[in-house]
Amino acid sequence: MTESLASQIANIINKDEILSILSPYIDADLPANDPQAKKWLRQRRNGIIHLIFNNIKKRYAQNIRGRTHAEVKVHYETNYAKLNAGGGYYTPRGKPVTYTYNNHVLKMQGDGLHLAMAEIILRVLRVINPDSVCDVGCGFGQSSAFLGAYYPYAAFNAFDLSHNAIKKANEAKTYGAKALGLPDTYGQLNAQQLQRINAINYFQSSASDLSAIDDNAFDVIYSTASLEQMCTILPEVLSELHRVTKRYAIFCEPFWEANTPLERVFLWSQNYFRQDMAYMEHHGFKLVTMIDLPVKPTFAYSVMIAEII
Repeated sequence: MTESLASQIANIINKDEILSILSPYIDADLPANDPQAKKWLRQRRNGIIHLIFNNIKKRYAQNIRGRTHAEVKVHYETNYAKLNAGGGYYTPRGKPVTYTYNNHVLKMQGDGLHLAMAEIILRVLRVINPDSVCDVGCGFGQSSAFLGAYYPYAAFNAFDLSHNAIKKANEAKTYGAKALGLPDTYGQLNAQQLQRINAINYFQSSASDLSAIDDNAFDVIYSTASLEQMCTILPEVLSELHRVTKRYAIFCEPFWEANTPLERVFLWSQNYFRQDMAYMEHHGFKLVTMIDLPVKPTFAYSVMIAEII
């Protein structure tokens, strides 16, 4: 089954299609050997090195060792309390920054990366046909709302550590398409899609304690840049996620394999997410396939599709 699923995913997700998804966010796309692209890459490298030295200073001079679980919760409670749930999560905006992808250098707005994650998850769901899906660390529900709108065959659940995030996720239901702010290429959401968004079950929980959830409750779980915030409790989190998941997991995280040595040093300097595929398999998530994404100015995410073992 694993080889067959990997082949099916490879047939529906390729680098050209990812670039097409990102096109509303791309201001410039140059070959890596173009003189202007080389200039942007030098600036990006110098920026990473500067951040590494600053992070090392904080770690050792100021005795900072990364945020605890409690500190992460306070951080996000504060951020989500200020959020306008109708602001349009996927709306192309902001100053373009340097990304690298497929031997190209992109000047791109950042929200596109999250839309690419959501689109990849959507296409994987269409292959594996789950009846139940759960969003791990859902924030104010941007990816779960997108998937609920475009994948009509599953019951969607989503949870977050932050009470304010869940409050904003439920508020965003009333904004409908405005909350998503999808590029014009997606057109308008219809009434059925808005109803499916409204049916999403949002609940507050820590991923390290899902005791209110039954074993094998969800066919598929997924995360989009949320495990990276759980470093101090990750073994407990993965144990719980494995328990509640029946078939597959999709993790969009900064896995070690996706990052170059310089980016790995940056992650180390931040005492940030540094897990690899072997670590995930040790916790019961066997790699089916991995999909590379454009590399941010500081580090790279990739999408891990895994089966439960």
